[in-house]
Amino acid sequence: MKEKKNYTRKISSFNSIKKYDDLFTNSDIRDLVDDYFTNTVLPKIEKMERPLKEKYGDLIERNKGRFEITPPKTLETKIKSLLMKNKKFIEINNLLKNIIKNNYGDVIEEFCILPLEGNTGLGKWHRDIFVKSKNDFSQKVFYITQIIYLDNLSNTEFCLNSNYNNDNNKSSYNKKIIKSTKGSSVVFDGRTLHRGLENDSNNTRYALYISYYKPSYVDKEGKLKKFL
Repeated sequence: MKEKKNYTRKISSFNSIKKYDDLFTNSDIRDLVDDYFTNTVLPKIEKMERPLKEKYGDLIERNKGRFEITPPKTLETKIKSLLMKNKKFIEINNLLKNIIKNNYGDVIEEFCILPLEGNTGLGKWHRDIFVKSKNDFSQKVFYITQIIYLDNLSNTEFCLNSNYNNDNNKSSYNKKIIKSTKGSSVVFDGRTLHRGLENDSNNTRYALYISYYKPSYVDKEGKLKKFL
């Protein structure tokens, strides 16, 4: 019991970025994601101008080669069933949901995949929330992000403590780079400024993105028309 309490306290501490290893070891999830991206998504955008000019509710290309994709429910269910075989993932997932529930009574959980094509440059600095006002930074955490890496070297850089104010000047903050390993995840307050680093290999790298947020939060991009 004592060990579990310490683990809970570590996860609920959002003044730093938390990395967890060994959520899975095989390639089953990556194979599913790669098959969907390669054989469903890429053929549909093959003749479109890149990066995609329009944002969709289930497909966004943030900059050339850097995607956020909401998969069909059948694929999401398959991926989640594989994740739920790992006790560490179950524990982390439940704790993150409970943090939001304890603060706001309930939680919404959303899921997407993050393909990063080979020879793709740095991502843009951003927060995972739509900032409405300075008051967003005085509230208890209401949006938590978990990124699960399906490949090595899908690295992410963070502006430390940027979840406490609305200053978007990256030079104002100390930085931290999380070096990913296959099967690891990073958990952070969605208000934190961060960016994905480059993929200088010739191969597409993949990650999963799970967000946990309060019911009253509105994801504007989720209201856009669907493409896939």
